[in-house]
Amino acid sequence: MSTTFENLLAQPENRKIYEQERILLDTTELLATVMHQRKISRAELAKRVGKSKSFITQVLRGDQNLTLRTIADLFFALDYRVGFKALPMCCEADGTAMSEFELGDWNHVSAFSMAADEDLGLKIRSENSSAPLAKVLPWKGVAA
Repeated sequence: MSTTFENLLAQPENRKIYEQERILLDTTELLATVMHQRKISRAELAKRVGKSKSFITQVLRGDQNLTLRTIADLFFALDYRVGFKALPMCCEADGTAMSEFELGDWNHVSAFSMAADEDLGLKIRSENSSAPLAKVLPWKGVAA
């Protein structure tokens, strides 16, 4: 026999809303945990990101619709970066397990050196090679 919760999540629209709320809760709990471990107050974090203390309170309560940029800014201000991992919610149509996906080490700056390019972009080079692996375009607001 299914529980009320299981019946609710059996409906795709309800499952979608649940997943939205779950990622918001996971993000705010992670933020609160890092703040606690780093002994950073809401007022201090607000100062570091140029926002009000009430904004940080709203974020931690889940009252803000956070963008990925805002999440990155908040964790950057705490000297952290956020990683992502895609976890399957179910299985393939034939019953086989779906794969998990996680960003690889390619996105970690510590493994690379960055050099300014003549067009104000950056070229990312491996520590073992001078050949560019990727080019990062200039940030918004930087004239090329």
